[in-house]
Amino acid sequence: MKRLTTTMFSLILLLSLATPAFASGDSSLAEAVEKVDQKNDEIYDEIEQGVTETDALRDTYFNQITDIEEASEVLKLKQEKTAILIALESSDQSDEALNAAFSDKVEEIKAEEASLLLKADQLKEEAAHFTANAGKAEANGQAVLLEKAAEAQKSFENIEYYFVLTADYEAERDKVIQEVYDIALELTEQGIQDAAANGLLAECSWVHVRFGDTREWIDPIQVVGIGPK
Repeated sequence: MKRLTTTMFSLILLLSLATPAFASGDSSLAEAVEKVDQKNDEIYDEIEQGVTETDALRDTYFNQITDIEEASEVLKLKQEKTAILIALESSDQSDEALNAAFSDKVEEIKAEEASLLLKADQLKEEAAHFTANAGKAEANGQAVLLEKAAEAQKSFENIEYYFVLTADYEAERDKVIQEVYDIALELTEQGIQDAAANGLLAECSWVHVRFGDTREWIDPIQVVGIGPK
């Protein structure tokens, strides 16, 4: 993710050419911009730590569901979604085709998970049906039915386990994202107030940040002009 440092130093140059304060050698505004830049560094440090943590959580989660045969298709879709998110980072999340592909992939995952839930219900019914009929069958037929019941039950439990792992992963991931969001928001509010006290106008500059296999809006600071001191 690109930091806003370059933008801010470009603004310093602009101000130095456009304002009497800079022209006369007054460095107070430049120092104020530097303080905002330092606050942004704190925000991006928090972001990078959050990205590292959620990437590790995602990798562990993907490894956990790799062996669940019933989840092979949804795993493939989630890996593809992650690849799209990574590709979007190089375009600052602005590539229209990639954003469309991301939205499509999200919908595909929802559809596949809905299909898995439906399949789980069917498997549970099948396991119960085979078990009930096994009690009425002769020895050979009973063994076959019990084997089918066991297979259906195992497949049902695999799908159930996938959703347990998914819920655990998403809860941990979202906890990290929320912590980053809250800290960044607090730092941004402080930075904007400090900038105003030092004669700068600043505002939130919302950017999409990838966390693991998802993304969230986070708010670094953008200096937009000179204000009253």
